[in-house]
Amino acid sequence: MSTRNNNQLAIKELAQAYYKENRRQNRVLIFAIAMSVFLLYAAFSIAYGKIRSDYLIDIRGMGTVATVSLENGSKTQYDQMRSLSYIIDTGIKKSVGSATFQKYWEGQLVYLDNDAYEKIMMPAYTDIVGSYPQKADEIMLSASSLQQMKIEHPEIGMEIELRMILSDGSEGTVLFSLSGYYTDYIDFSVSEPEAYVSKTFLEQQKIPVFPADKIMAVTGSLQDERGIETKLYSDLTMEYAAQQVFTENPMVKQSVEGVFGSISIAVGCGIVVILCAFMLIFNVVSITMGKEIRQYGLLKVLGTTEQQLKSIVYYQNIWNILKGLIIGAIAGIIVVKIFLPTVLQKLFMQGLGESDVAGFYPVFMAGAGLLIFATSFFATGLALKQVVKWNAIDSIRYIETEKNSRKKQNLTTRFLILEMAWRNITRSKKRLLISVGSLLIGCTTALGAVVIMTGTDITNRIEQYPDFRVGILTGIFRFPEMVSEQINDETPVLSAEMKDTIYEMDGIDKKTIKTVEGSYAVIDFLKNKALMPRKQSLENTDTGLAFATLQIVDESFVGELERYAADYDLTIDIESFAAGNGCILLHYNELSQELALQAEKTIGEPVTFYSLDAYGDQEGNAANYEKGSLACAGYLDMTEKYFPELQTTSIGNNINYFIMTEKAFVKLEFPKKVFDISFDIEQDEDDAAINQKLSQLVQKENQKIGVMDTFYLEANYTLLDSEQNRIDTANIILGGVSLVILVIGIMNYGNMLSATLSIRRKEVAVLQSLGLTKSQLCRMVLYEGIGYWIHLMSATLIIGSTVIWLLGKAIKRKLLYFKFIYPWQTFLILFIVLFGICFVFSCIIYFKNRNFIDELRRNDD
Repeated sequence: MSTRNNNQLAIKELAQAYYKENRRQNRVLIFAIAMSVFLLYAAFSIAYGKIRSDYLIDIRGMGTVATVSLENGSKTQYDQMRSLSYIIDTGIKKSVGSATFQKYWEGQLVYLDNDAYEKIMMPAYTDIVGSYPQKADEIMLSASSLQQMKIEHPEIGMEIELRMILSDGSEGTVLFSLSGYYTDYIDFSVSEPEAYVSKTFLEQQKIPVFPADKIMAVTGSLQDERGIETKLYSDLTMEYAAQQVFTENPMVKQSVEGVFGSISIAVGCGIVVILCAFMLIFNVVSITMGKEIRQYGLLKVLGTTEQQLKSIVYYQNIWNILKGLIIGAIAGIIVVKIFLPTVLQKLFMQGLGESDVAGFYPVFMAGAGLLIFATSFFATGLALKQVVKWNAIDSIRYIETEKNSRKKQNLTTRFLILEMAWRNITRSKKRLLISVGSLLIGCTTALGAVVIMTGTDITNRIEQYPDFRVGILTGIFRFPEMVSEQINDETPVLSAEMKDTIYEMDGIDKKTIKTVEGSYAVIDFLKNKALMPRKQSLENTDTGLAFATLQIVDESFVGELERYAADYDLTIDIESFAAGNGCILLHYNELSQELALQAEKTIGEPVTFYSLDAYGDQEGNAANYEKGSLACAGYLDMTEKYFPELQTTSIGNNINYFIMTEKAFVKLEFPKKVFDISFDIEQDEDDAAINQKLSQLVQKENQKIGVMDTFYLEANYTLLDSEQNRIDTANIILGGVSLVILVIGIMNYGNMLSATLSIRRKEVAVLQSLGLTKSQLCRMVLYEGIGYWIHLMSATLIIGSTVIWLLGKAIKRKLLYFKFIYPWQTFLILFIVLFGICFVFSCIIYFKNRNFIDELRRNDD
């Protein structure tokens, strides 16, 4: 037993002696491990922080974390949803009625159950004061609603008198007590304000909770939204044919795709980061072990067993690994903690409250530490496996002799120096592969980051839009009482005067002008079987007559629609549509699964269109105003992700929107109206100056009496300005990660150059004794650096370019506005910088090791 303990003690002492002897090599390994921990922790923390900020922006803009909801849900359906494994949280939202506060505020009275408030709505709010109402006379409002009510300094318990109209039609005035208030970030130009009331209030007013307006739910972060819809339709018992499941917002999945293009790309980036860390550690460990082969051979001669040799190596490396882990963890925590919250708050979260990005993620740190610890031991094991396979005699000779014999040659020739450099580069294929491969990953990552940054830049999506667009807000649906006395088939939307003014305006690129053209019409739900699925999807359609918008589409859109239908196996009659015999009804995800199946069965059924005069006929003789019929070519959901880009006029829920070709429109004999007009400006023109002219024109038109609707002006450059912070943040984060990876590759390369020359110290000394001059040594080292550089840039141009092209192709399938631009500028910068690095490293290594003979003599003495 004592012999065994003595052996272990001797092994520890020997390992400690080697550890003290190899201080430089130990520092290199410690630094490599520290950089790897820093890289992993920083990369994953920064990526998560950006995704988390995107998520906060989305949920605060939406006002909820719900990812899916069921309309008009029953108690049975609520219980069914709560039992589903893929549903995380479920809550109830019930609209009680509407309320007004004097002349200042108007909104909806809403009840939320405890889960809906705490788990689904509250995470989207900030600065919450007070609590959710419990008593019948308590109410909770947003800070913005209180400001509209002219209440600048709200206090819990203050009284607020509201005039309300309940869902059963009863009216009254209630004096509420403010139980709480919060800050929200919802755009109330598109969403009505809400005031929360208690369940006690519902009971007092005898309003049942079910059917609930919405049963809201939160699903897994990265689940496919359409897939969840399909599963819910399958797993729930629907109460009626038109009952619909809605995707609210797949926030996290959307955020990941916004940064990386797709989830698969994000996973790939994570693998690349881990691979870089592994290659750095493995290369450093391999080089270090290679230097010690001769010492390990001497130990074998002295009788050290293979197991004892392994113990010595692991004892040596354990301290390096632990020190590297500690240094890397401290550096990562400090840098990320300082950098991440500050950048995201200042550049990204402006106007959307405080970011909750903490900047410290123990899970990522523990994961990085465990992964690097395991990687270090794995790399040590692989390198050690190569060492122990050498027999003792070969190990002793390892650094004293060349593996391949050479003929005696004249060292003064330049060609021989070049040949020697080439042999030195290629003598170890593994080392060449690891070193160039590590740098190749860094270069490819840098190029890929630029491709992602430029391709997923939201500017690409915005630039697809026209510079300016003038159109109407809602259309004829806003003025039913004016049809047909003041508004009829001949009434224009954009007046001829307005169109002419825009066409003649200086600075507009006339070639880019596009118009949305068509007409308004009347349809009769009771007369056409093809319209029945649409009728069932709408509320309040007791009468048969309704307005419809008809839009003309061009041949290029017909071609895109044909490809879209073929790619996703959609049931539409594209041949009838393209031939001018059919029309397609567009909707905004307004058909339930059952109604979608019914819609497919209506293909080929006629859709009859009537003059606007039919709507104003008090006697109900719509047939007298018939303009013509087209075959129903199908229903299409415009909210589908890959629906072809189509410039439309006012469209949304409850709008009956038909598209058709010019040939089909002519058959109906409606006068053509211009709904919207869009265009780009000439290259040298000032956006603000054109915007001012158009604003004055729109304001003038809106002031006219008797116009059909309110006009709006959309300026693309203002949207770009508002998105600039998001663009800058994404670029900084991706650029920072790729820079760290590239630096690690450069470290790997520099360490390899230094180590390989150090391994050949006696070999170079022998060559110097045979006549190799210092200038020739300098040239040889420089040629080696250039050789590695040529290998690297060739691999980057061939392999790296292929990888980023495939990367762009993969992202394009997931992100339609992605634009692939080869990063020639970045490649040129890498080309020059890496050549400079090769030159500098070569010079450093030469000046550090140029006096091999003198050093060997001193060591021998």
